[in-house]
Amino acid sequence: MTPPPADRTTGDAAAYGSGKIIREVVLAAALEIIDREGAEGLSMRRLARALGRDPMIRADWPSS
Repeated sequence: MTPPPADRTTGDAAAYGSGKIIREVVLAAALEIIDREGAEGLSMRRLARALGRDPMIRADWPSS
C-alpha cells in the first residue's frame, strides 16, 4: 500500500490511522476534485490518488 502523499489537503490523520477512510474524507476529496476540474474530472482512479490509495484493491473479497 502506498502511503498518503505529503501534499494531501483533504481528510485528517484520524481517517488514515486505522487504515480506513471515513465517508466524510472521501466526499471532501471528491468535491475538491469536482470544484477544481469539474464533474468530468472525477474518476475512481483520481479519487484514489487524492486519498493516497490504490484504486485496484478490494477489501471485501471473501477469504478462501
